[in-house]
Amino acid sequence: MYDEPALTFMPIVRQHLSDKGEPKKILDAACGYNNSFLGSLIKNRNIRRENLTGMDIDPDVEGKNPLHENIIIQDMHVPLEGHKFDAVMSQYTWEHLHDPKQVLFNLSDIVKPGGKIVIIAPQRYDYVSTIERMLPPKLKNFAWKLLKGRNVMPYPAFFRLCTEKELRKYGKQAGFDLVHYTAHSAAPIWFQKVPPLFVIMCLVMTIFNRVALLSGLRSTFIAVLQKQTPEDFAK
Repeated sequence: MYDEPALTFMPIVRQHLSDKGEPKKILDAACGYNNSFLGSLIKNRNIRRENLTGMDIDPDVEGKNPLHENIIIQDMHVPLEGHKFDAVMSQYTWEHLHDPKQVLFNLSDIVKPGGKIVIIAPQRYDYVSTIERMLPPKLKNFAWKLLKGRNVMPYPAFFRLCTEKELRKYGKQAGFDLVHYTAHSAAPIWFQKVPPLFVIMCLVMTIFNRVALLSGLRSTFIAVLQKQTPEDFAK
């Protein structure tokens, strides 16, 4: 159950990030303490660890992420100068960006022509995303104080540019073409301690996954944006 998103999206990640001919230089954007997808690619020798660079806003990530020897401490909203990459991966971070349009332009500056951005994140209109967007910030901060002892929720979610239509539109403005988009609803683990409700929600998620018209309500998406080449601009 917990591995379902990885099993669904892993073939897509492998297709677009694996080394084919020349090794790829990959930026793990907002790498956190691990990246299960990139870790799997390393384990299966699809990519080389030495060609990975991590980036995160949290200084504590340095020395704690087992995938990266080189980690840049920086916010994705700030331009990253002096670097060029063949690909960028963002795993469960896109929903937290307050200005993802600016981030797209920043990434456009560092991704080589023909290079790719792979984004995995919750969709904007998933029921969990919708509930979180509806809750007042003060209420979310209060919940964090009760549960975690912290006065402020550290990484609020905005769910901006978390739909296929928005990524296609604003990706184009930043010089990218949306070449792949898949959405999938995983098992509703929030309800597993209430068996009747869990079964009902599993049926709902199954309907979402099978009915194309309901794809916008699925929980998680994987998007692949490809940087346009000079030939693309000439068309």
